[in-house]
Amino acid sequence: MPRLSFALTTLAFLVIGLLAFGAGWKRGQPEPPPGVPAVKEDRLERLTQRVDRLAQRLDEEIARNVALEERLASALEERTVEPDRESSPPAHRVANPTRATLPGGGFDPEPLIAAGFFERDVEAYAEILDDVELRRLDLRDRAAREGWMHTPRYANESKELSAELLVAREEYGEEFSDWALFASGQPNRLRIDDVISGSPAAAAGLQPGDTLVRYADSRIQALADLHELTITGRAGESTPIEVLRDGTVLRLTIPRGPLGVRVKPIHLEPPPLR
Repeated sequence: MPRLSFALTTLAFLVIGLLAFGAGWKRGQPEPPPGVPAVKEDRLERLTQRVDRLAQRLDEEIARNVALEERLASALEERTVEPDRESSPPAHRVANPTRATLPGGGFDPEPLIAAGFFERDVEAYAEILDDVELRRLDLRDRAAREGWMHTPRYANESKELSAELLVAREEYGEEFSDWALFASGQPNRLRIDDVISGSPAAAAGLQPGDTLVRYADSRIQALADLHELTITGRAGESTPIEVLRDGTVLRLTIPRGPLGVRVKPIHLEPPPLR
């Protein structure tokens, strides 16, 4: 917004200056003798037309700026409205699968309990989610009120809250993390949409439609996981990779480094607990 306002102000001053220059220049010019081509008048006419076009562009930019500010204000108002929690069950009740604890989704504890995780662990994790959600709502409210919603400060504090959830899932192990993402309605797998010709993935036999499961014996749940795993270790070393193809897990070998694939995050039920 500050850049757009600065641009509009600069354009406005330019239009005003051209108008003033055109008017002053015209007053200072003598009338051409009879029969002499009105060359200067033609130049003035072209200058006037240019000023008119600039003024029209200025009006259009102002109108777009006003419309953009109205949409932004409306969006901020919607994002800072806290959901009604009076009818929600207490945070310590784990059996209710409708608790909304993650932005854009809800946490359903039943899949984790049915999968075999201890109810006390699921309950403790659910309470962490509730605490992070409340602090995220408070962060949005403060940022909107104080005018730093779209700033590095807001982005950094939001990332810190997301990091807390990641740490909480990792403390319970990769299987719990996998099921927690699934129970929250979030992507927990990467599906290969395309394999680049001549890439290590093509040489290893990976195909479009394969779902990445493990790389170097570590579970892949997000693009960040895959990136971190491919840049660790020694480049080019033989590395095991597991993919799910037509319901069967295949174990292949690939040189450590970029795979050469295009992937898409998907939501997939994890395998049973080992």
